[in-house]
Amino acid sequence: LSSTRSYWNLNLNHRLVSEVMPCNRWEDIKRFLHFNSNIDMIPSGNPGHDKLYKIRPLLNKLRERLLKVPKEEYFAIDEQIIPTKARSSLKQYNPKKLHKWGYIAFVLSGVSGFSYDYEIYAGSESNVILDGNPDLGVSCSTCTNNTKTFSM
Repeated sequence: LSSTRSYWNLNLNHRLVSEVMPCNRWEDIKRFLHFNSNIDMIPSGNPGHDKLYKIRPLLNKLRERLLKVPKEEYFAIDEQIIPTKARSSLKQYNPKKLHKWGYIAFVLSGVSGFSYDYEIYAGSESNVILDGNPDLGVSCSTCTNNTKTFSM
């Protein structure tokens, strides 16, 4: 649906949502849901600033759980676009993709399509170079970092 409020629209009658809680309650939850303290956030432009700071604990917990899943024999690391119309500095434009605007994620997936590891692209700060590795750019550095999560 075009907006979350549409789930409570009487004409659309989406009962799985509208019968569980009122729309105003959902709006309050969205407004006050925090995963990190704003006080500890490093301001933009300073060293160590993380564009994903506000949701980093959620991303880390999800990644931690994905890394525990038994792995398949064959893998691929690919760039996936998570489509969005949101206003965000993380949003990227790629005219060659079906969904031209979205968040970019580098994903380690098995042949089944299951994702075992991922990294959300957050601009130049995404280029994390592990000790002993050369600077190969964001895409190659991400591939190198993701392959460290499993052993041959």
